[in-house]
Amino acid sequence: NIDKESLLIGDRSSRDLPGLAFFGVRETPENSNSDMTQQTRALVLVTENSEDIETVATLDVFRRLEIEPTLASLHETSLVKCARGTRIAPDTTIAKASEEKESFQILIIPGGSGCMELSKSPAVHTLLQHFEQADRQVGIICAAPVCLIESGTFKGKKVTSHFTVKDRMVEAGYSYDDESRVVRDGNLVTSRGPGTTIEFALEVGGFFAGDQKVQDQRHAMYIK
Repeated sequence: NIDKESLLIGDRSSRDLPGLAFFGVRETPENSNSDMTQQTRALVLVTENSEDIETVATLDVFRRLEIEPTLASLHETSLVKCARGTRIAPDTTIAKASEEKESFQILIIPGGSGCMELSKSPAVHTLLQHFEQADRQVGIICAAPVCLIESGTFKGKKVTSHFTVKDRMVEAGYSYDDESRVVRDGNLVTSRGPGTTIEFALEVGGFFAGDQKVQDQRHAMYIK
């Protein structure tokens, strides 16, 4: 099991990796499966113009960590066209997935211009509010941290994002980290963009998979 006390402010002892910042303490939800005795489930939100790499690479990394991802689209559709033209088939809709939100331990929101549509969705707001209140893992990357502003969640937390939404995050009262590639503050993990996606997904998924499995996958994928 992961020792929460090793994750106090400013202490990176649990993962001594460049570009990764920890703040606060990572809360362990009551039903966390850090020993992987049960399948950990992740809900990944998507819509038209979601960022391709941030969506697909996160799904890939989670599967490598033996986390079961469910891809949920904002609208009922058989294929979603991402920002760079990649077409992916969602498993369900956000509305339907919300009916079983208790079964998910992780919530992921990729960036791309599609995250602006997600940020206006009441269903997305409800999911974020639920995951914050339930002390479950939330990972948001690129421009998608604007969803925190619109949902009124994780106020005052340390975050990072794509530079295009930095001013909005600062104006909304979030504590902005302009240096780190991935930032964890408690159960909230934020990251900067497509090029930081694998590090982001490993940090979010590693909470359940454990450090050894993360290191094994870093080695297998040639991640320094």
